[in-house]
Amino acid sequence: MSIGITYRPRAGLCTAPHGSALVILDLDRETYFSLDEVGTRVWQLLALGMSVDRIAGQVACEYHVPVERAGADVGELVATLLNLKLITSR
Repeated sequence: MSIGITYRPRAGLCTAPHGSALVILDLDRETYFSLDEVGTRVWQLLALGMSVDRIAGQVACEYHVPVERAGADVGELVATLLNLKLITSR
């Protein structure tokens, strides 16, 4: 996974906020997933078309964490979302 690449949520997913979390329903596979507050923010930024490295910078700024840590955490989440086929590359 290249950090400069952009991803987007896969078409056909239903999402709903649940407090500070986000629930993602995959109707095709009849499964659901939940993202915590930071994961929800990453999802929102992915939907806006931001690259992984820009998202890491944004998360670092918003949550007051080192950009290296944000980059590692965002990269891990993006890899998980890709493995679950919840996002696709643009």
